[in-house]
Amino acid sequence: MENCCYSVPDGLYCRICEELFKLGVPPHLKGHDYLIAAVAIVAEDPTAIHAMTKRVYPAIAEAARATPASVERSIRTAVEWTFTNGGIDTLRDYFGPALSPAKGKTTNAAFIMRLALAIRMREQKKE
Repeated sequence: MENCCYSVPDGLYCRICEELFKLGVPPHLKGHDYLIAAVAIVAEDPTAIHAMTKRVYPAIAEAARATPASVERSIRTAVEWTFTNGGIDTLRDYFGPALSPAKGKTTNAAFIMRLALAIRMREQKKE
């Protein structure tokens, strides 16, 4: 997909964008595009969630001509912004027990995995 740094099929791209919109992730943040790529990778291969720093961030960084650290930081910024400014009820619906009571937000990996699971579950319901 042209709108994303990482090649994501059109249908999957649209479904991920819909989920990010529901959560209130602002599309103007660089982390938005990186989240699309990360969720697509994990939705297609759930084992990738265990290799975020070794596999997911480097793959996105290579496609975006960035560093894995900048990809991770941009995603973290988007997640933090969402948990600070997004709709708390929607966030609770998505992340309930995954929310950190101390920080009030979830980790990048938990955020990505939850979105990937939502995408996969909706696909299975269609079948």
